[in-house]
Amino acid sequence: MIKLDNDIISIEVYPEKGGTISSLRHLGSEILYCDIENILSSERPKCGIPILFPCCGRTNENKVLFGDKEYPMPIHGFAHLLPWKVVAKNLANITTLKLSSSEDTKQYFPYDFVAYISYELIENSLKIKFTVKNTGNNPMPFVLGFHPYFEMGQMEDIIVFIDGLDLIDYKTGDRIYYAHPITFHGDDEITYIYERPCAPIVIQNKKLEKKIILKSDEYFSKVVLWKGSNSKFVCVEPWGAMPNALNNRECRYLLSEESFESFISFEIA
Repeated sequence: MIKLDNDIISIEVYPEKGGTISSLRHLGSEILYCDIENILSSERPKCGIPILFPCCGRTNENKVLFGDKEYPMPIHGFAHLLPWKVVAKNLANITTLKLSSSEDTKQYFPYDFVAYISYELIENSLKIKFTVKNTGNNPMPFVLGFHPYFEMGQMEDIIVFIDGLDLIDYKTGDRIYYAHPITFHGDDEITYIYERPCAPIVIQNKKLEKKIILKSDEYFSKVVLWKGSNSKFVCVEPWGAMPNALNNRECRYLLSEESFESFISFEIA
């Protein structure tokens, strides 16, 4: 486990658990949901901030057709299941991890690549930068996303502002009336997908007057808002494409030796 701390915010990262951030604290106060038993187990991470690559969500029948061969594909891809290598750590405010194609990745994804993720603390913000390069000869499809689990007190005190006007209820497929801000009740379950949010996303505890401002670049054209029934956390997930994008080819492609870079950040106030 790696810990970064700049006296305003701190994070804990598990390179061996998919490079997952398990803790994000602001002035000592935790804002993420963490299940340490899950983090230390062989199951996929269901807390913290897992990395979603090379897909977001589920593929049809948990399979993807690459060329003329079918491959299994876990929900949200495999990057969060495999150990990442620590390649750089600068003092207390930045670390960089690396994941390369291997026999483990090729059971799911028949492409050669190298991916880097860096976590950097900048005053009261966490910046996450992801870079991937296609080191093979064939065009490589992929989708990138992140899955933050926010726990900031009682759900009834949480409000979320997402400035996206095109909203889909993923459970029903319906486009629904856009309610702003979004509030929650303990026993409800929601999965909303927002198309192309046009402003930073704000998650706020109205009683504690604490808020998180989530920013990203233009690659993240979708935001998934998910809350399970009776859960004590809410997930606000920047995605690069819809579920099953690898099968329907609505994803990003990298040519041989081409690279891609993207970022998200969390400002805490």
